[in-house]
Amino acid sequence: MLDLTGPAVDSTSHLVLFSGDDTADVAVGALQDPASVPSGSQWAGLSDWVFYRILNSPSLSTYFGSSDPHVFGSVYNVGVGKPYGYLLESTDTFAVQVDMQGLLNLPRQGTSGDAAHQPTTDPWTVGILTPIIIP
Repeated sequence: MLDLTGPAVDSTSHLVLFSGDDTADVAVGALQDPASVPSGSQWAGLSDWVFYRILNSPSLSTYFGSSDPHVFGSVYNVGVGKPYGYLLESTDTFAVQVDMQGLLNLPRQGTSGDAAHQPTTDPWTVGILTPIIIP
């Protein structure tokens, strides 16, 4: 069961990062750009999403989410043209950088149910989740 709260939205890419209180779960979803909705039409909201349990990455097995849901956010890196999300680990010794578009683009385990929203690959092994040591 996912415990996701307090989303951080990147307004350039319209991607949203979800995490939660005291959890190792992370999710990224694609929001429809509100400016793209034709007059008189309904906003579609979240069109696609993917979730991953960070503890499933052997190299990030010590990660446990912060108890403060406001210690993560997103930043659009103009230099590389993509959004990154940031999650602070509960000991405040490192953060996890999330390539939001990269996570959303990973192949999925299946086409329906939870499998349609879970990647087949460990995102750390392909550079999508990156630990950043906090001095």
